[in-house]
Amino acid sequence: MRMSSYGVLAVDPARVCGLAMIWPGGMWCHTLVFRHVPSQPQELALLLAHLDGEMPWGNADQWHYVAEQMYPGKHQQNAFVDAIVEGQIYQELGRMREFASAQRVLAGTWRNILWRGAGFLQRDLAKAAAIDLVQRRYGVTVDDNSAEAICIALWRQRELEREAKRLQLDLPRPQRRKRRVAAKALPSTIRDKA
Repeated sequence: MRMSSYGVLAVDPARVCGLAMIWPGGMWCHTLVFRHVPSQPQELALLLAHLDGEMPWGNADQWHYVAEQMYPGKHQQNAFVDAIVEGQIYQELGRMREFASAQRVLAGTWRNILWRGAGFLQRDLAKAAAIDLVQRRYGVTVDDNSAEAICIALWRQRELEREAKRLQLDLPRPQRRKRRVAAKALPSTIRDKA
């Protein structure tokens, strides 16, 4: 009996947006450039409909969706717009295909696919490291948007493999540790009450 294969479709949302699909034994990527952000729904629908014929949907039985979750930080306006772009892409792709799962991940989490501790890299260094990883792993040179989308897909693939092993071994789901906040990091009004 043949086990079902799965693939991962990843999105690095922005005005210049990276799309990547990975599956056992292969990878496909593309960079979308939007004229306006957020784009008009018709523009996005046409772009994705055109790409649908190129996308290797047949290389896996089921697909998992993952996208970078935007952290507002100091670039709040960009994060808001990127989140809209990602939502539009997910909605449009959801009309075209059914996904086995959908997840969003912060950059500081998926960048650990580069190496342990890479989640703290500055943006430009992380982009260069992503391009390098794709070059070493797949033997192709891609732009930073596609490279980051590929790394996001690789991160999700690793998480899916870990989950499958956990289920196979009948292990409990790992408990999330509660974050401890240092007393000096708390405002003085709260610190005094503690």
